[in-house]
Order: sequence, then structure tokens, then C-alpha cells
Amino acid sequence: MATQAWSDGLIHAISNVKKQLFVSDLAVVIKDKYPKALHHFLVLPWKDIDSVYDLSSDDDGLLQNMYELGLKAVGTTGLTVDRFDFGYHMKPSMRRLHLHVISKDYYSPCLSHRYHWNAFNTEFLLKHESMLAKQTFIP
Repeated sequence: MATQAWSDGLIHAISNVKKQLFVSDLAVVIKDKYPKALHHFLVLPWKDIDSVYDLSSDDDGLLQNMYELGLKAVGTTGLTVDRFDFGYHMKPSMRRLHLHVISKDYYSPCLSHRYHWNAFNTEFLLKHESMLAKQTFIP
């Protein structure tokens, strides 16, 4: 019996049609299984990319498409977009690039350790807008 690595959980989750909130040709939105706020979505590309550091010029437009899907997810909450953070972890714990779309309340029973808070409230979270401005993902 093959075992599934915990770090591959997102790869398996995006294939589950029941978990998909919004889908494009490039990416998919799911709810975070262990949300760190009242509203916590993940936007993942279909393409097998581990992190922002693995993006190339071939992926031009992917981050923008992921952001647009994140905006659709925000639209389901009744909150305005300024009440959300959009970002990528500097060193993700799970395989597959993913954009966190997370409400700034940071209220959740899953927010149980200091490092959970730090993962979203320090420079460890690479803000989406800074990634686009710097274009650090293009070699």
C-alpha cells in the first residue's frame, strides 16, 4: 500500500472536484483545510510548480490569473478586498505553488502556534503585489 506524503496534500486536493470553488485553464481555488482566519482560500496552478522561485518566463500571466481567481473567492465572503492578504510563503511547507487569500482577522482554532501567526504577519509571506512588481520569478 502506497502512502501519501503530507506535503503532497494540495496536489491531491485540487483534483477533487468537490473541493474546487473556482477553476480556470491555469489554476483552481480551494478552501484551506486548516484555515488560519475566518476566510482562508488557496489558489493553485494546474502546472506542477513548487514555489515562486520555480516560475519562469513561460509562466507569464499565471500569478495574475491566480490573483483574479482569488478575487472571485473574496467575492463569496461579503467582505471587501482590502480585508484580505494575498501572498505566497517564502518557504512553503507543502508542494505546489499556492497563493494564500486570507482575511486579516486571523481568527481560527487552527491558528494555534506562534509560527502560524508569523507565517502571515512577517516578511515570510511574500505579498502578491510585491511579487509582480519585482518579477523575482523570472530568471
